[in-house]
Amino acid sequence: MVRPRPFQGRLLHSAEYRSGADFAGQRVLVVGVGNSGAEIAADLAEQRAAHVAIAVRTSPPIMPRDLFGIIPAQVLGLLFTPIPAPQALDRGGAVLRRLGTGDLSQYGLAREAWGPFTARRPAVIDVGFVDELKAGRITVRPGIERFTQTGVVFTDGRADTFDAIVAATGYRTALDSVLSLPDAIAADGRPRFRSGRQTPFRGLYFIGYDETTRGVLYESNRDSRKLATLVSRYLRSNRA
Repeated sequence: MVRPRPFQGRLLHSAEYRSGADFAGQRVLVVGVGNSGAEIAADLAEQRAAHVAIAVRTSPPIMPRDLFGIIPAQVLGLLFTPIPAPQALDRGGAVLRRLGTGDLSQYGLAREAWGPFTARRPAVIDVGFVDELKAGRITVRPGIERFTQTGVVFTDGRADTFDAIVAATGYRTALDSVLSLPDAIAADGRPRFRSGRQTPFRGLYFIGYDETTRGVLYESNRDSRKLATLVSRYLRSNRA
């Protein structure tokens, strides 16, 4: 006996998402509220999806792209990351984020469950999500308990129907499909070594894999300078 697929609508990963215009007039659920999920939900609402819901298991810190319309969020990350007091920075940052976005609990988002500086990962940068949330064009739902043929049942017992579900559930590096080196690649597919640093494997280096509050492009720029020195030294030793 062939069992029917649990959800009969369109199910796609955020990597496949192109434009909210493709979902105009549809009921769409976004799973996950990282940067991709928040941006996709906002785009869907702006592009006139009939209903946009976002499933949130863990509330993230959400930072305006420009705090008070003046200070870019990345500038704050650049200024504060070197300070060796991550917990204090997260407490202060929570106050700034609250001032910048307001109290989002009344819209269904619980208090942020982690801080960018202690977790060493960037906050969600708001590029329209909060406005759409406050306007009622995005609805927050809890995690998913199970799929049905027409939608999902959430962990609070509520069932809802959707035409499409976008899984903004993160990405893997796929390094383990390129390198068969368990000692170099962790189970989650990420390198076991810091970017721009020497590894025990001759001629093998990584770059662009470290998440920080300063942003991947900034870190890659810094690491590329270190890596250039290492690679140059390696090439010279091979010619000797």
